[in-house]
Amino acid sequence: NGDERIAVEMMKLGARDYIIKDTNLLPLLPSVINRIAAEINNENKLKLAEDALVQSEEKFRFLFTENPQPMFIYNIQTLEILEVNHTALNFYGYTKEECTSMTIKDLHPAEDMDSFMKKVEETRLGKNTNGLSKHIKKNGELIFVEIYSVSAKSWGEHARLSLVVDITERKMI
Repeated sequence: NGDERIAVEMMKLGARDYIIKDTNLLPLLPSVINRIAAEINNENKLKLAEDALVQSEEKFRFLFTENPQPMFIYNIQTLEILEVNHTALNFYGYTKEECTSMTIKDLHPAEDMDSFMKKVEETRLGKNTNGLSKHIKKNGELIFVEIYSVSAKSWGEHARLSLVVDITERKMI
């Protein structure tokens, strides 16, 4: 039938529905219009939610990458560094590729490894292990740092976000 062929073509072109000109079908028109209006409203709400999510991600990304303090995201099980901000790269002297191929253990001196691994175990058990530590920069310089760490679940079940504060000068006084 010609009306069906036209309906199919119109749907291919983006029509949401098609009503054949028939006075008997005219009472269906308000319900079709209401359904289409509801679909458009839902699509608009979805688009707004998607836009808000993108903006939120952009804000988080900016707050992380441009933070004036060194920051790492690492896996608490494997200790692999998953992400690092620009400040940490500049501060420690590594490239992003070098840093993300390391574990968080690589920043700690060998003589502190036992105490560091004890803190890791406590963190794995859900205890708060913020505190003082020593780190080694790429050039071998030993520094004193205060570390603040929280769960970073958006990166995975076992991810941690750590903010590092250099307190070397304070420790030397």
